[in-house]
Amino acid sequence: MRQDAVKKFIEENMKTIFAYALSRVSDKEDAEDLAGDIVIAILQSTPRLKEEKAFYGYVWAIAANTYKKFLHNKNRLHYAEMNENYASEEDLLDGVVQEEEFF
Repeated sequence: MRQDAVKKFIEENMKTIFAYALSRVSDKEDAEDLAGDIVIAILQSTPRLKEEKAFYGYVWAIAANTYKKFLHNKNRLHYAEMNENYASEEDLLDGVVQEEEFF
């Protein structure tokens, strides 16, 4: 499929792609990130498309797979708040170990 046709499709369907992303994630910033990831994945994978008639379904399969990757990557990130009650580095390390054992 020609890149100009793909770009036109994306321009015409950007609101739909964003709505898809927003319906999957809880906040607007994550939806913007996901929509951008979907657009990039579409542009990167379109040259591999063999049947142009299957493009529409192909795009939504890409969107679903990109969403799964987005969730996987988001769940891998784990942040812990730092408790400022620790008096020394040793107390901090002990506290972190105890908190990790809790999870």
